[in-house]
Amino acid sequence: MQINTTDGRNFLVKDGKSYVVGDSLQIELPSQKITNHIPLAKGATIILTAGSHVGVIGTVESVEHQVVTVKTKEKTFRTASRFAFVVGKDKPIITV
Repeated sequence: MQINTTDGRNFLVKDGKSYVVGDSLQIELPSQKITNHIPLAKGATIILTAGSHVGVIGTVESVEHQVVTVKTKEKTFRTASRFAFVVGKDKPIITV
């Protein structure tokens, strides 16, 4: 199965059924090898890339069709799942 990423990269994987739209991949450079697959699912840590909550980091409470419920320290709210970028399972796996 071929996976296409938002930055234009393409990967061939044997078990394509475990990957769905909205998941994130951690890629090793320069080999371009997938080192981690993080699904957009309950408990995942995300950063919002658009919308009225852009830049907010939170935890996924639920994913329903095209809507994700996000919990932060301050509040819980719903937003479009296309705005959610998964950055870790329980905590971010990268730092900026």
